[in-house]
Amino acid sequence: MPRPLNLLIVEDSPDDAELLVLELRRAGFAPKWKRVETEADFLKELRLLPDLILCDYSMPQFSGLRAAQLSQESGLAIPFILISGTVGEEVAVEAMKRGATDYLLKDRIARLGSALERALEQKQLQVERQRTEQRLAAFSSLGQKLSAAKLPSEAAEIILDVADQLFGWDACSLDLYSPETDLITPVMNRDTIAGRREMCPPAYDQTEPSAMARRVIEHGPQLVLRQEPYAMSDAVPFGDKSRASASLMFVPIRDAAKVIGILSIQSYVPSAYSTRDLSELQSLADHCGGALNRIQATEALRQSEERFRQLAENINEVFWITDHARQRMLYISPAYEQIWGRTCASLYAAPQTWPDSVHPEDRSRILQARVTRQPEGTYDEEYRVVRPDDSIRWIHERAFLVRNQAGQVERIVGVARDVTENRKLEELLRQSQKMDAIGQLAGGVAHDFNNILAVIQMQAGMLRVERNLPPAQLDFASEIEKAALRGANLTRQLLLFSRRQTLQPRDLDLNELIANITKMLQRILGEDIQTRCTYAAQPMFIHADAGMMDQVLMNLTVNSRDAMPQGGQLHIETSPVDFDAPAAGQSPDRRPGAYVCLSVSDTGCGIPPAALSRIFEPFFTTKEVGKGTGLGLATVFGIVQQHQGWVEVSSETGVGTTFRVYLPRLIHSAAVKSVSLASGSARGTCETILVVEDDPAVRGVMRITLSHLGYRVLEAATGASAMDVWRRNREHVLLVLTDLVMPDGMSGRQLAGQLLLENPRLKIIYTSGYNAEITSWDFQLEPGVNFIAKPFQVHELAQTVRARLDLQNG
Repeated sequence: MPRPLNLLIVEDSPDDAELLVLELRRAGFAPKWKRVETEADFLKELRLLPDLILCDYSMPQFSGLRAAQLSQESGLAIPFILISGTVGEEVAVEAMKRGATDYLLKDRIARLGSALERALEQKQLQVERQRTEQRLAAFSSLGQKLSAAKLPSEAAEIILDVADQLFGWDACSLDLYSPETDLITPVMNRDTIAGRREMCPPAYDQTEPSAMARRVIEHGPQLVLRQEPYAMSDAVPFGDKSRASASLMFVPIRDAAKVIGILSIQSYVPSAYSTRDLSELQSLADHCGGALNRIQATEALRQSEERFRQLAENINEVFWITDHARQRMLYISPAYEQIWGRTCASLYAAPQTWPDSVHPEDRSRILQARVTRQPEGTYDEEYRVVRPDDSIRWIHERAFLVRNQAGQVERIVGVARDVTENRKLEELLRQSQKMDAIGQLAGGVAHDFNNILAVIQMQAGMLRVERNLPPAQLDFASEIEKAALRGANLTRQLLLFSRRQTLQPRDLDLNELIANITKMLQRILGEDIQTRCTYAAQPMFIHADAGMMDQVLMNLTVNSRDAMPQGGQLHIETSPVDFDAPAAGQSPDRRPGAYVCLSVSDTGCGIPPAALSRIFEPFFTTKEVGKGTGLGLATVFGIVQQHQGWVEVSSETGVGTTFRVYLPRLIHSAAVKSVSLASGSARGTCETILVVEDDPAVRGVMRITLSHLGYRVLEAATGASAMDVWRRNREHVLLVLTDLVMPDGMSGRQLAGQLLLENPRLKIIYTSGYNAEITSWDFQLEPGVNFIAKPFQVHELAQTVRARLDLQNG
């Protein structure tokens, strides 16, 4: 059966309040609730003594911390749970200081039921403990009783017992009064004790509970006589049970000049109390006031320490307290065991062993800081600790001085936070910045080297077509060309690594690409690797750079080969995959849509779990020194990202590894076949070509090559000089061969735009070593059609120029 609950919700959002009530109902409660959002309404409802207060941290007209403070100052001891979207360390500590029983994050509201159960259970246990203690207590005198009392309710019972012994009573109650909030808090009513009289009529009008308190404060003890019909129980030891005189006595309980409580006594006897009785009762109240206030303060401190303990034990940071000499550990929170990997008991037993856990490289610095900076209150350090399992954690620790009223340091308190993950993120950022710088350097070197290689390749190509050279010299030229080609492949690797390789994408079938490269892969992998390919039933069309896809497959298969030094099985597979929104949400890299999955699986040694998260980092490798550069998987990652895809990895040590590369799939391919001409037909017929290139060596060899191929060649080093040459020869120029990136503020794209305005039928071919911004430009580069990448061979230049001139349009 649902448990009834009188609930006060302090929340400016009705919807959030409804969610809290629904959660409580789900947890087995039947809440009767009221929502408020202002301080005035909160104080009004607080007087009705709810069973529980749920309060939002931040509201337009009210503050959760202010509400906690008001609840604490009322002395009502009502469980108070603070709820917020984000509660940081400082806010949580402040809330507990102001009387909050617990705190919850809104994204963990499912804890509400258990938190409420715990708060109510603690309250019930406290009541039961108080009752047990007061029943077991046996004291010989009032002074002994009060000096031994531990709780306000315990002291209240003692006071009521003394009042009973001195005067005799039919009903007694003790209420605490707060002038600041004008609230009266019932502490004890003897009618609620088992075996006593049934509940008697209230001692004063409950609709105005503070009215009598104000009269008592202003005028001293108050005596009120009533004669009203009462439904008395059979235990009443006198005549007429339908009508009796009631004597009501109200006496202030003071601590020095401050009224802290009201003692009320009700008696169903024909005669009223005398003045002497009032005087004696006031003496009793005065005698008990100081003790009651002292016990209240002690209990408040105990409750505060209990709240601190709850806070410290439920926050991930480590709280610690030592004496001022740092020789004795007074408190260490349980998070120490999670972070340091050592028990709190061991630190309590031997606090001087704490430095042993500090990393040897940091130990002297931290010990020095404890001596010099902790006494100054400026201790704020980061250091490493070595756990018993030899793992290392980074710690950020701060310490603060606690002084007494005389200004002397009594304790040192501190908080230590595990910042290992933050340090890893910072290191990744530094590594990323370093790799960006290296990438820029690699890209720049590759660009300049490509120009050099372009000259070597074309010069060697020109030698190879010379008919009068002896065979030996032709072989020399062929070897030069091969060496230049190897150099071009090296620069391509650098550009892939730096992600500055100019994309040359086209529509291609991944199945066909893999089939074409399989024979070469088998020679690289060796005979002890059994390779199996499984292709999707239909063509797997993607829009990609074929050379880069070759590189991805090459790097993944070589990586698998190295993981199988004793041989094994390699499985390459393609398959179509479609991700809807829920499926895409299962991984941060996934996106909804149609994709091709290229899967490369091996039966190798697998990747250790500790290394799995780092395998795509540049220069990270698990191979022996000299066996790997750490660039292979980093290059794969960069290429796949350039093609708007991602990579997923699964691995089990000793079983094998599977890499899954996801690339956007074309539903209908619109592949454009490159124009391919035989070298014999790729010659000119005296057409005029304008070559625009800022590197004089490249420009010179292009002029020689094109002239040798039968073209009339004009030259320009910049866009501005090209415009001058164009204006003088516009009637003859049929094609412009221009570098994309040039000095003096005019790019090849801008030059072509101006020329095409004057002659829309002009043919344009672009060249480039690399350009990081090409992919964002608003025109299509098609290798073999309107683009040729440096370095290029003579036959590539010849075929591209011829094909462009022979096209009817564009």
